[in-house]
Amino acid sequence: MKENKNFTSVTINCNTLTNEQIRQKNMGSILKFYQHFRTNPEEFNKLWTDDCLLLFPMGLDETEVKLQGIKNLGHIFNDINSLIGKYDWIIQEIICGEDPNVFVLRVYSDIDVDVDPSKSSRFRRMAYKGTYIHIFKFENFKIKEWIEAINSYVTAQNMGLGVFKE
Repeated sequence: MKENKNFTSVTINCNTLTNEQIRQKNMGSILKFYQHFRTNPEEFNKLWTDDCLLLFPMGLDETEVKLQGIKNLGHIFNDINSLIGKYDWIIQEIICGEDPNVFVLRVYSDIDVDVDPSKSSRFRRMAYKGTYIHIFKFENFKIKEWIEAINSYVTAQNMGLGVFKE
C-alpha cells in the first residue's frame, strides 16, 4: 500500500457545536461565576473577555455604573473580595432565549458580611437579602457583558437606608 503524500490540511473556521451544546457550556460559566464570585478571583477573571462590559443601570443613588474591560473588574470586585462572612447567591429562574449566548436570571442574595480589617474597602458591614435581574451575554464561552439590575426598593429597605417613603 502506498502512502499518500499529497495530503491537504483542513481548517475549520466555523462553529461545530449545536446551540444546545453552546448553551450548556455557557451555563457552566454562569455557575462558575457565582461559585468564584468572592472565593477565587483568579478563576473568576478567567470567565471574562478582555473587552467585557459590566453595567449596573439602576444603582441605589439612581446613577448608572459602567465598567469596560477586564482590567477594570478590580474596581468593583476588589472591594467585594474585602468582605468576610456569608455572601450567598440563590438562582430562582434562568431564562434562555433563542440565542444560546444570552441568559436572563432572577437571583436573590443572602448577605451578612463585614469588612476584613486587614484590607481597605469602600464598603461597611452589610446584612441584607437582595433581589436582582442578571443578564449574561457570552462570546466564545466567556462573559462579554454582565448587567445587574437590583430591586432598589427591596435592597434599600433591607440595608436600612429608608430612602423610600410610603
